[in-house]
Amino acid sequence: MAGRCRIPEGHVVILAGIAGGLNPELETGHSLVADAVIDEAGLQRVPPLRLDERGGVICTCDSLCSTPEAKARLRDGTGADAVDMESIYFAKLAEERGWKWGVIRGISDDCSSSLPSNCGTWMDAGGRTRPWRIIQSILADPKISVQLPGLQRSATRAMQAVGASLVQLLASEHASA
Repeated sequence: MAGRCRIPEGHVVILAGIAGGLNPELETGHSLVADAVIDEAGLQRVPPLRLDERGGVICTCDSLCSTPEAKARLRDGTGADAVDMESIYFAKLAEERGWKWGVIRGISDDCSSSLPSNCGTWMDAGGRTRPWRIIQSILADPKISVQLPGLQRSATRAMQAVGASLVQLLASEHASA
């Protein structure tokens, strides 16, 4: 997909989506505008688009961080506030392309929440839901079906918060331009 991207240098590009919470102060349904994005090894990128008030650090992991214990280890090891699987790669691409970029994440699962271990396979690389993968997960562990409505509500609240933060970030950018 990145090879087909034709966004010119200097344009504003914002990555928006959901993440897992690592910071105990971030509850499900809140949003976070990145002050920095890092990877597990500590490589850091600082977005040009940030808000004046405190945002947070988002750590990108290559595998799903689905348990409270895994989230606590990642928080202890990196100091990050949230975890996702894309932001550092987006940041690298944005810098290579010369974009003015930012990252906003809504917290879909807080630091005390567990996710189904295989839910990372429920979406494809383009962010589209893979219904058959969800069905396979439910067939393998029927208890997952009880979690789905709560996961959907949390993701919806998180994305509503992302929308509000996006408006705030764009208004801030417009005011400074």
